[in-house]
Amino acid sequence: MAETYEKRSGKATRQKYVKDRRDKVVQVRMNDAELSLLDERRGTCSRSNFLRGELYASRYAPPSREVVLDVPALDRVRVELNRIGVNMNQIARARNRRLSGMGVLDAVREEMRTKDEAEAFREFRDSVDKLRAQVEGLRADLQAYVETGGDV
Repeated sequence: MAETYEKRSGKATRQKYVKDRRDKVVQVRMNDAELSLLDERRGTCSRSNFLRGELYASRYAPPSREVVLDVPALDRVRVELNRIGVNMNQIARARNRRLSGMGVLDAVREEMRTKDEAEAFREFRDSVDKLRAQVEGLRADLQAYVETGGDV
């Protein structure tokens, strides 16, 4: 049996690195649609960790049926909310760029002058975020409804 501790100076010891290292590289070619599907499913997880997780999950998990839900109306609302969000970000970026080009005193005056507009903008952005969350909630509820056969 291999020694699992390494002798260091004096009485100090440390555990040897015994873990199985990942030194093999696997390459997979995908088209744009396949790559975007992979990226959509993996969420915030790295591609490597996602694929490794799917490999082990399929080994231990019971087979399940996957229901793909296509609701064009919800998709259109989500796309429109995304466009609104992009426009809001462009407006905020332009305003911040304009303020950064001003002197400190002018920027403070502009900020005070447009305080109501800035507050209205923040409220609008918050309402769009709430709508986006509601659309995602509706999609999740509908998905759960379909998966359970209408017993939700």
